[in-house]
Amino acid sequence: MGRDYLSISDCAMATENLALAAYASGLGTCIVKSFSHAAMKEILSIPEGIEPELLVVVGYPETIPAPPRRIPLKENTYLNKFGEKFQTSED
Repeated sequence: MGRDYLSISDCAMATENLALAAYASGLGTCIVKSFSHAAMKEILSIPEGIEPELLVVVGYPETIPAPPRRIPLKENTYLNKFGEKFQTSED
């Protein structure tokens, strides 16, 4: 399970941290999952037995877009079981 599933989660968490650190430094990132693994292994001289999972493109953004609309927490949070609405002090 560790190699097949947890390593993907580890990669995702590390990538998120990298993207957040880049943003804090004034950089933009683009996370890419769809690429030729064989080409990347050749270009980057990645040895046999190691598979690239994600590519992270980093650079200085020309503009900083507005953040996307967020779904309110109470619309996508449940208490104890799926479908049981979570109530906040504001409700």
